[in-house]
Amino acid sequence: MFSVRQKREIADAIQRILRETNHPELPATGEIGFLLRVTGAESWSWAEIRNNGAVPNPGVNPHNEMQDPAAAPKNRPMARQSRYDKLLADEESTLEAAVAKAVAEAERLGGELRRIRDMRKKFAALAKRPSRAKGRVPATNAEPTVATA
Repeated sequence: MFSVRQKREIADAIQRILRETNHPELPATGEIGFLLRVTGAESWSWAEIRNNGAVPNPGVNPHNEMQDPAAAPKNRPMARQSRYDKLLADEESTLEAAVAKAVAEAERLGGELRRIRDMRKKFAALAKRPSRAKGRVPATNAEPTVATA
């Protein structure tokens, strides 16, 4: 519900308010531990804010970060939309490149398959033809020789 910056500022303010009470049961030094649960207008909208010392490495929710007016430009909806558009365009171009690569590979493999099928047909046709060299000696490139008796 809140950005990390907003949660830290709220935690600092709560810490300051609690210190100002000078309540005898609060620790005299160090951070005062607390857990604040904030419920939003919708059932899915809520936040838990702890003292800053209890959360050294906070998780970041990009949606909450974009809701923070200090973290986004003045024209937030347009900036948010352009970020989404850029992410979407990047994903679309990556997907288009992958599809184009897959189509090119399929076409190449289809061409290879056609070539193999054509070769099989030619070999099958050659296997069915009678041999032309029945009873004859195959021709060579050598000069004819005359037999002498």
